[in-house]
This record gives sequence, structure tokens and C-alpha cells, in this order.
Amino acid sequence: MKKIVSALVASLLCSAVYASPTGGPATSPPSGSFGSQTILGQLYINTASAPKTYSTVGFIQNAVNTSTAVGYGMRNNYFSNATAAGFDLAGGDIAIASSTNITGTSFMAHWYVQVSPNDQTHNWSALGGELNPVNRGVDTGWTSTRGVNNEWTGGWQVVGESQTFGAGGNTYNILFGYGTAASGATNQLGKYIKMYNGLLIEQNSIAPGGMGVYAGGDTLGVSGDYPYSPFQAGSTWSHGLYTANATFVDNNALVAASSQYIQFGTSSPARLGANGTALTSAGPVQLAAYTVATLPTCNSGTAGEVAYVTDANAPTYNATLTGSSTTKTLAMCNGTNWTAH
Repeated sequence: MKKIVSALVASLLCSAVYASPTGGPATSPPSGSFGSQTILGQLYINTASAPKTYSTVGFIQNAVNTSTAVGYGMRNNYFSNATAAGFDLAGGDIAIASSTNITGTSFMAHWYVQVSPNDQTHNWSALGGELNPVNRGVDTGWTSTRGVNNEWTGGWQVVGESQTFGAGGNTYNILFGYGTAASGATNQLGKYIKMYNGLLIEQNSIAPGGMGVYAGGDTLGVSGDYPYSPFQAGSTWSHGLYTANATFVDNNALVAASSQYIQFGTSSPARLGANGTALTSAGPVQLAAYTVATLPTCNSGTAGEVAYVTDANAPTYNATLTGSSTTKTLAMCNGTNWTAH
């Protein structure tokens, strides 16, 4: 029996398992220089060993493309007629960590390594993977959650699992859904490899009415159990929220409800908000200091601007300001001149 299983595994390693591209019964494979193996029913391969560090337990496939044509290292065609509720999976990787006395092991259900060509003169790209969803059904438009629609498509879904797959133990919250991590070691040049874009949303990739990033927040309403923030930055950055190279159709780089404030600081903070069409402040407003000579140009386009002047000369209310003295006063542009107020 052991010899039969070994022969079957060897046959699979050097041949292709062929299925009909129409989803029907397997027929003769297309013409070409490869073998085929038809399997009726499930195939179980059980392996167990004590490997050396980073050696393989289980199935190994070495495929080498010996031509200049592009192809597949491995391809899995799964044709389904399922109609029952539940997940219909073309493939699944389940890794259950059963170890004890762990000293720093990182358990992963799947690991991808992409080594790019060592070519600095031609056009190429190198990706860890690509996902191409195809929607042949209903275009639902933008919604805030998947559950709103009966028909929906998506790219990549991360859902915290409540089951332990029979492995025992409890389930708790997950640290992150998607992470961009720091490199653990330097390269041959002594540099840590970093990402230029932790998340890249390319031009012309978001549908009309869609969002580049949407954070749904909490709808359960459990007091004291809310997420902390939809976005938080830490450590050191050159800029904060940077929109200088963007165009907004409504010319609003930041939109907040009339009942909301923009807060500055965490200890005795200052807050700026709106009341209808007027700005409101939850504390005193400190204006930048000017001398009369350094005030910005006053014209019809700047009428209504207010500034703080430090060197007014005998200012009279609503009269044009002159400087080179010591009186401090408010100044307002009336569309022609800066006047004392």
C-alpha cells in the first residue's frame, strides 16, 4: 500500500490534473507536451515528519518555465453548481497552531515571497499576488456595508473568526485586519526595506460615488465599547493630512457636520466649529501679529479680513491705519484700506 501511495504522489508531481474547461466531465487534455491524471473523488495525502528549520512538511512542487512565454506555475480550475447557503471555496488554507511552550513562533496559514527580476533596463512588475474579482450580476453602487445588498462582489475580505475549528481554547479580538510591517533586518546595503505606499489607491480605480477608504464605526451602541478613531497617526511624519495635489469638486478638503468641532491639542484644547454659515470657537482666538507696513494687500478680494496690528499711530475707529508707533489694535480690510477697529 505504501508503494502505491508513493507512486500516486510521484505521478501527481510530474503531471497535470486535467478538468474540462466547461465544467463538465474530464475529457482528453488539449494537445501539448504534458501528461494527465484523472482522479474521481477526493485525494488525501497525509504527511508527518520532524523537519529541520524551514524545511517542508507536505507537498513540494518545483515548476520551471524553460521558455520566454508567460504561463502558470500551478493552476486550479474549480467549476461549481452550488446553490445552497454557505461558503463555496475554490481552495482553503487552514493552519491550526497546536504548539506549547512557544518561544516566538509566528504561525501563518499562507506565505508569499516575490523576488523581482534583477533587471534595471526593461519594463516589468513584480507582485506578491493579484486578485481579479468579476461581477456578472448586479452593480449595487456604493453602500456602507455588505449586508445591505443580497448580491455583492468584493476583492479581499478579512473577518475575525469566532470558531476554533475544534482546536479548543477561547477566541478574542484580533490586533489588525491588514498590516504593513517594518522589515526585520537590513539588506546587503545595510538598509531597512520600507513601503512607499502602505495602501495605494491608484487613479481611475474608484467608481463614481465610491470612497477611497471608508470606516464604518460602531452600530451596536454599547456604551464605552466604541472604536477609538477611524484614523490615527503616530511617531514622526513630514506632513499631516496632505491634499495639496488633489482637486475637490466642491472645493472642500475637509467636511464636518455643523455640530462638530475641529480640536487642537489634548490638554486644555481649543476647538473650532461652525454655526450655520459662521465659524464659532470654544475659546479665545489669537490672531497673527502684523505691523501696518507688513499687512497683506487690501482690495475687493480681501474685504472683511481681520488682523492684529502692533504699531498703530493714534488709531481712530474706522479710519485708515498708519504705523511706526506702539499702539496695538484690531485692523479690518474694507476693500480699499486697512482700518482701525
